[in-house]
Amino acid sequence: MQSAIPTRSFVPAGALHNKSPPGDSPTSASSPSTGNRRYVDGWYMPRLDLHFEDLSTPGCRKFLAAAGADVDKLLTDAVVGVCKRLYGEPEKQPTHQESISLYIRPMSGVAYTAGKKNKQIHFSTDYIASIPQERVEKEVLGVVRHEMVHVWQWNGLNTCPGGLIEGIADWVRLRDGFIPPHWSRGGEEWDDGYQHTAYFLDWIEDTFGAGSVAWINSYLQESEYSDGMWQELCGGQTVEALWDTYKRCYDLEGAETAAPVIPTEAVKLSADVSITTEEIPVYNAAPAPGVSSGEHDRNTLVVVDQETEGVESIADSHDSSSSFDQFPYRGEAATADIFAERLKNLTFDGTRDGKRFVKEFEALVDRVNPQMPEADKRLLLVTALVGEKVNAWYEETDLDDELPYAVLADLLQRDWKGNSKRAVGLIDRDAKLA
Repeated sequence: MQSAIPTRSFVPAGALHNKSPPGDSPTSASSPSTGNRRYVDGWYMPRLDLHFEDLSTPGCRKFLAAAGADVDKLLTDAVVGVCKRLYGEPEKQPTHQESISLYIRPMSGVAYTAGKKNKQIHFSTDYIASIPQERVEKEVLGVVRHEMVHVWQWNGLNTCPGGLIEGIADWVRLRDGFIPPHWSRGGEEWDDGYQHTAYFLDWIEDTFGAGSVAWINSYLQESEYSDGMWQELCGGQTVEALWDTYKRCYDLEGAETAAPVIPTEAVKLSADVSITTEEIPVYNAAPAPGVSSGEHDRNTLVVVDQETEGVESIADSHDSSSSFDQFPYRGEAATADIFAERLKNLTFDGTRDGKRFVKEFEALVDRVNPQMPEADKRLLLVTALVGEKVNAWYEETDLDDELPYAVLADLLQRDWKGNSKRAVGLIDRDAKLA
């Protein structure tokens, strides 16, 4: 499998403040080691690495200024903070992760996480450079915290809705206080993802008791996602009923007139999780500080894995809304249908420049649905690849079918450059071999 990221600089995360490099098992009073394993306040800590691709970029300089000298603490705090939210106590924390590497590099989008036992978090210096100076530190911490959730959360054996995955990540960011100023309650559906699902989960946590979101994560470790999960957690209520009650609590648009009843008796979730809704106000709850009731931010779109602030025309990711059921042309459905049909028939066989193809693909996606889920964009891109040569390239490039859309699109543009010289070369080579 080809490497997507040629790094130029590598720093073990502890090196910036004279800690021992990975493998030396640094120890301290607060961070004892057991064998080759490091623990911080009882929490297992995988090896932490930091990679820089271009130290001269404004985004890289902003990141270093925000992180300060102790980058190891930034990552360590993120691991501990996330695991506390998702697992509650160190004994329940998984210990299968071997390393977590943070890549600070130029790329489109904001950030994404990939890998299995050796996780990689990729964070865009282009995005960091665009953050207003007064917001840099909090936004850097927030994006890293969001991505760190993806390192540790479970996904229901690959059945969990993308909106819930992203909502849990933003819920941790919300609870830990790294809230961008543009966030607000709202959303069309409970699994719209990111901030909108995060606020819904926050209401679940407050209404059904501390540990509710951690219970959801635990459920998704052992079981496939199903609507029954919500009924088990919330006294038999469906997620649609819960969503409607939530919207009524905050006077959000689209709430039904009849409100489901929230149970007031304790609900026993498992042998070691018990929650209750007694003395918890359900209706007429006030919005969180800085959040206007009923607002729904529809202007900021996202690429790969993280909502942005003040950045427009960036694509969405892992959202669970349908790709073709909403259009920017509300009064021009016929026009939108033309673009949807064009997108459906678009193919790439290697006989044209990859960059031009990706530009056309993304332009059509933007016309059809500017908030198209990242997973749907990836699926459309992959199904547009036709021909033996291009499919062989795809199988070689994305061996495990796990590269995010933005990375796959970047590689396609890189490997199929300029009047399809690569394709011509492959055809010529095969002709000579024949």
